[in-house]
Formats: sequence, C-alpha cells, structure tokens
Amino acid sequence: MNSAVLSSKEVFGSHTAQNIATELKKNIFDERSIFNKMVTIVRDNGANIKKAISDILQRHHHPSVAHTQNEMQSYSNIFQS
Repeated sequence: MNSAVLSSKEVFGSHTAQNIATELKKNIFDERSIFNKMVTIVRDNGANIKKAISDILQRHHHPSVAHTQNEMQSYSNIFQS
C-alpha cells in the first residue's frame, strides 16, 4: 500500500466547509489536475471537513485512524479524572 501527502496549506479566515472546499479544490486538486483522479480522501473528524469533502466537493472520504484514536484517548482521559 502506498500513500502520500500532496500538500499542506493554511486556510485563512473562517474554517467553514465552503472555505475549506474552495481552498482544497483551488490550491491542491486543480493545481495538480487530480480532482477527477482521486479515489478517496483521508480527513480528520471535524464536521466542517466532512461537509467540505462529501457535500460540497462530493468526494468519498475516510476518517483518519490516528485522529480517531487520539480523540478516543482524549475522551478516556477526561472520564478517568
């Protein structure tokens, strides 16, 4: 299995689903001519990124296992206190 990070860019302004979708499409997908070549996108669990990818960009996505695991650990620590 192969994976790669294509880019990491800051989103200026409000991190709404629309702003994230615009930045992803314009600054990463269109810049590299890959929008129609992607099979899936790995993302964090934020509602704004889910909406940006599935509703606005209409692409398939999967949550990051590492991000999910980190959230579970954080919740576990809260309840142990």
